[in-house]
Amino acid sequence: MNFTRLVKKEKLQFFMIFILIGISSIKVSAQLSSIYRQLHKGPYPVGFQSQWALDSSRPYALVPENDTILKMEARPILINIWYPAKKGKASKMEYSEYLNIETEEPYFEAFSEKLRAYNIKVIKREITEDETPESTKDLRIQQLLSLKVLAKQNLEPISEIKGLVVYHAGAGSSFEDNILLCEQLASHGYLVLGSAFQREDGASLNIDASTGSFKDFDFLINFALAQKKVSADTPLYLIGHSLGAQTIFRYIANGFGKKVRKAIFLDTTQDYHSLAFEFWSFVPVALRGLDHFTMKTLSVASPSAIFQLQDKLVQSDRTLLTIDSLGHNDFISQGILKLMFDKSPHRKEYFKRYVYLNNFIIDYLEGKDQMEKPWFNGNIEELPKNAAFNQTFNPTANIPPNARQLREFAKTEDIEKVIEVLTKFRKSHPESTIYSNTYGLAWVFELLSRNEAYEARQIHQFYSSFLGNSLDRSFKFYMKYTPNKEFVTKAEKWWSLLE
Repeated sequence: MNFTRLVKKEKLQFFMIFILIGISSIKVSAQLSSIYRQLHKGPYPVGFQSQWALDSSRPYALVPENDTILKMEARPILINIWYPAKKGKASKMEYSEYLNIETEEPYFEAFSEKLRAYNIKVIKREITEDETPESTKDLRIQQLLSLKVLAKQNLEPISEIKGLVVYHAGAGSSFEDNILLCEQLASHGYLVLGSAFQREDGASLNIDASTGSFKDFDFLINFALAQKKVSADTPLYLIGHSLGAQTIFRYIANGFGKKVRKAIFLDTTQDYHSLAFEFWSFVPVALRGLDHFTMKTLSVASPSAIFQLQDKLVQSDRTLLTIDSLGHNDFISQGILKLMFDKSPHRKEYFKRYVYLNNFIIDYLEGKDQMEKPWFNGNIEELPKNAAFNQTFNPTANIPPNARQLREFAKTEDIEKVIEVLTKFRKSHPESTIYSNTYGLAWVFELLSRNEAYEARQIHQFYSSFLGNSLDRSFKFYMKYTPNKEFVTKAEKWWSLLE
């Protein structure tokens, strides 16, 4: 073997890999720059800083499975701060700087290292597919961490802000999972606070989503007040995604949200199902605390959402927004960043929808009278206090009903007429979300819960004609992971009526 030739070959391979990494990084960076250009940014530069604080009212111990127990006399609170700033000479941050939370302060050092490692692991999982080779996952992480973002460090904050926004991420996510929205909000004059919201019992670094998160909300708000970043009169807004959105529902329903002016729920995952489907433990909590929902609310989901819980919030001015094509994580920037690495020919359309969502949120917080109408398959529904759903559907039209229109239509028509309408639009618009597995499952289950077994069998038979046994498999999946076993027994009895 010619050793010199072998060395040259290995050097060439390394050089080619280096070139490919560089080209790929440039493409990803160009996509992010394009999104930044489409977002309606405000007049202010965006400053960012993270710091640690202690909640001395709560002792804390991190006791993850198969890991060293870390006992602490007080709960460590990570505080991520996006703020509107004065112009300065600081350069844009790299994404990696959002994760530079480690500190040499003795009390926080061990915990901060564990939290950073946990978040890196989460990000790697969220921006890659399971079957992706480990080397490719590592490459994507490096590319992501090297991206330039909008925020800058060491900028001087402006003296007056429009409002305080507290953001809560979803289950199994990382604490910076929606940086594009947080940055955009800061550019419009809002102070944005986020945290890790780690479980109060210390079983893992996943979010708490209950009383631990409630106390963290209050801690962050009091921190902003104590630091004179806001005043008692500063408008307060809460934004959450997935389980984070469910947490905000719980927080308000338990009476802690009296000062909240607007709450924004990004794809709670419950929006597509009836209230009778007791998979989501936050629903009964919300229903018991309906009187506390007096603030304005914005709920965002995919077009198959039926928003039954939002219909109960009659003391609130409600805005319901649906956006097609976005997956669950595409409602936040983490999902959009993942799409940048994918080769889907439709990803630019997904980017446009995410941009539309963020711009809509800005307009919503600003109180804009006329919101931009979706040009895609989506819908805006405004429900003032005490108002009920009022969008009618004409069965002779050439356009199929949306998810809510169809369910309302079915309440007053014979099941045979409903099947006739479904069959008609199945031929002309088979891609409509009213033909999705999730929509069919929710509908069948709601009918069963109302003792309308005959109608449930008809709807089940219709969806099974083109989805096969998909509804049954989905039902079994939900029952497997539903913690309320009394409900499981009841639900399985209802489902058996379809046989």
